[in-house]
Amino acid sequence: MNTRTRNNMKFRELIESVPFDEVAPCIVNMEDGFPADPEPYRRHLEMLLSLDVRQGVDEVCHIAMDYDDFDDRMRVEVFDVAADDWDNVLAMQVEIDPDVKASRAEIVARCLWQTAKYGFTQEQKDLVLSAMKRDVRKMEKGAWKEHGKAK
Repeated sequence: MNTRTRNNMKFRELIESVPFDEVAPCIVNMEDGFPADPEPYRRHLEMLLSLDVRQGVDEVCHIAMDYDDFDDRMRVEVFDVAADDWDNVLAMQVEIDPDVKASRAEIVARCLWQTAKYGFTQEQKDLVLSAMKRDVRKMEKGAWKEHGKAK
């Protein structure tokens, strides 16, 4: 049975616990075949740390090892942060599975990768999520039209 370890650390404390110069090489090598420029992540981190942390958050950011089909390997994964509001994410309690065998810098790199998944800035994120919602609505309407024709 895999039990989670609850750290006495919030997400914000985690991402500010390692100097970015130690995190940057982890970002560059994070995804096989997709070398990443660390500078947008540095600016993203600075932006995150400039935000006020939402009060009263009782949610958890779960960090575990997960199988990546594309790269055919296990990697650190950060759950429940990509689409959430960043001020909320910063206040989340961090739980790290005991089988996570990664440095703190690697974990922080994956945290930044996930929070920037839909955009490095709030404007970018809002545009991407809005487009995704619009596409889902279009697909749902099309699916219902097709379903109605089949009857």
